[in-house]
Amino acid sequence: MNFKIIYRRVKMYIGVDLGGTNIKAGIIDDEGKIVSSLMIPTEATLGWNRVISNIKKVISNLIGDYEVKAIGIGVPGPVDFENGIIREMPAINGAKNIKIVEEIKNEFNKPTFVDNDANNFVLGETVFGVAKGKKFVLGLTLGTGIGGGIVIDGKLYRGYKNFAGEVGHITIVPNGTQCNCGKFGCWEAYGSATALIKNALSYKKRQITTKLSEYPDEKIEAKIIFDLAKEGDEFCKSLVQNQFFYLGIGIASLVNIFNPEMVVIGGGVSLAGNFLLEPVKEIALSNIMPPLREGLEIVLSRSGNNAGMLGAAGLAKIEYENSKI
Repeated sequence: MNFKIIYRRVKMYIGVDLGGTNIKAGIIDDEGKIVSSLMIPTEATLGWNRVISNIKKVISNLIGDYEVKAIGIGVPGPVDFENGIIREMPAINGAKNIKIVEEIKNEFNKPTFVDNDANNFVLGETVFGVAKGKKFVLGLTLGTGIGGGIVIDGKLYRGYKNFAGEVGHITIVPNGTQCNCGKFGCWEAYGSATALIKNALSYKKRQITTKLSEYPDEKIEAKIIFDLAKEGDEFCKSLVQNQFFYLGIGIASLVNIFNPEMVVIGGGVSLAGNFLLEPVKEIALSNIMPPLREGLEIVLSRSGNNAGMLGAAGLAKIEYENSKI
């Protein structure tokens, strides 16, 4: 049986997850099944011209004989959604005010859309994932930073200048730790993997006994800290408990503002699973106003490392379908 012939009759979308290290892309069908996928190095240090060439290469290799309706792209940075422009992507040399939609659309003659990866994450969850069918959803990506996407009455909320959802930069501790953005006390400076690792590396200065001393500094990552905490390392347990507290407080604040029916947590840190989810949920619920707790679900994404790709495909699907109304 020739599955490509069958899939020609099905609406297909390409989702491109553009990261600083890799470009991951896939052909996604109307139900969210990944039909085919590829991953190649971004080669960010070689500049934007090399990066856009690699994006075109991966799309070209995927598209083949499939009946692709639209292409969606996700990037970790500010995006002018209406005009299809990447405002800035610090991980890529020379990536400022890039008209990526125009370039990809001209190359492949397909409707093309771009948004930041946190917005795409929540779209992907509402179209294909655990939040399918939900109308009021808060999506959080926990990794190097903290990103957010907000769905209100079934529609992504982008805000006045299309920059809504920068939840990692709400002030959670006034005059607190300095964030990478330059401000002090941002949620990201307390709840991200970057913050966790930074605090972990303080063990030397503080002369604390911990199994982290068995690892070179450059090898210490969030997973190792979580694993050691599970094994009973007291210092690592204190680190993750501190992170759980701030994550729970931040989620509670957002729920009190937006009153979602579901909060979906994704990103690399979420791979800690229930070890993270249960304490964070307990802290969040204890700080959410009682009426807003009713019917609220706080869950982990099940998309794993495919979340960015599925989210970009979700963007393509929604915008393509909206254009046909």
